[in-house]
Amino acid sequence: KNFSNTSGKSPNNVTGVWWSVSLALWSASAKVFLFLLKVEKLRPLGGYSGHSPEKPFKTYPYIDPDFFKLGPLEFRWYGLMYICSFIAAYFIILLGVKRRGVALAKDKVADLIIIEALGVILGGRLWYTLFYNLSYYISHPVKLFAIWEGGMSFHGGLTGAIVAGIYFTRKNKVSFYRLADIGILAGPIGLGLGRIGNFINGELYGRVTDVPWGMVFPGGGNQPRHPSQLYEAFLEGPLMFLILFAISRKVRQEGVVFWSFITLYGLFRFLVEYLREPDAQIGYLFGTFSMGQLQSLPMFLLGGGMVFFCLRQEKRVSSLPVNYSAGGEQETNG
Repeated sequence: KNFSNTSGKSPNNVTGVWWSVSLALWSASAKVFLFLLKVEKLRPLGGYSGHSPEKPFKTYPYIDPDFFKLGPLEFRWYGLMYICSFIAAYFIILLGVKRRGVALAKDKVADLIIIEALGVILGGRLWYTLFYNLSYYISHPVKLFAIWEGGMSFHGGLTGAIVAGIYFTRKNKVSFYRLADIGILAGPIGLGLGRIGNFINGELYGRVTDVPWGMVFPGGGNQPRHPSQLYEAFLEGPLMFLILFAISRKVRQEGVVFWSFITLYGLFRFLVEYLREPDAQIGYLFGTFSMGQLQSLPMFLLGGGMVFFCLRQEKRVSSLPVNYSAGGEQETNG
């Protein structure tokens, strides 16, 4: 497939747009990171500064994790965020396949959402078990199924979603990249809502800080900490969505939007981890890195490389003769 010229721009111009956006993002990220280093005075081995008693800080706005209770049944905000994410994904994919002319009926889109939900939940749970708290679940195997108590990994959820997507596209004879470029736009919505859910639960808070907006979290001691959940909610939510949406409008080569998501998440997560409290049962690895950073850095490197590869493929296919399908979309012969 070759969609690179549907906007009237040459492949070189499209590639130039992507690289311009990438360089701007790199520059902005570097400035933010240098600012964080200056504010927090991070030591090489991952230390953090303490709080000065004379400096003010914010009080954590306690929110009941349950938004509704019916007898013994409790309905949590965090679970609601998952539901809202999958609903948003359904409508985004439904609109996307219609816009791109992908032959996928509504019931098939619903099947895709169900399969992806299973992939996210199973992958997220198994990944967390293996990489974050294996000894605990070996001692308490029944707890493996208590997902309502927490213990989900994004990296595992993403892996499970990719595996589920490959299975679905092969079964329904649809291009994986073509569908992934559409569905991945729902990723930032789920991430943003999920981080807000973490904030409501008062979990996954940041390191001790003396910035004015530091908060004292329940379970985080009596020192103010970075509300790192909100940092991630903004970076991985609306900011990432806007960037991916802009890329999807400018670059139509299959795989670019998908791998841009992988690249951006790896970058944002790696940076925010410097302000996020590492998992208590793991701490720092190699003296300075958290588990989240070691899993996010390969995403950034691999994603960036694959984006470059996809853009190079764009130049190659643009020279092939073009036919038009019945749906009015361009197809290349080759």
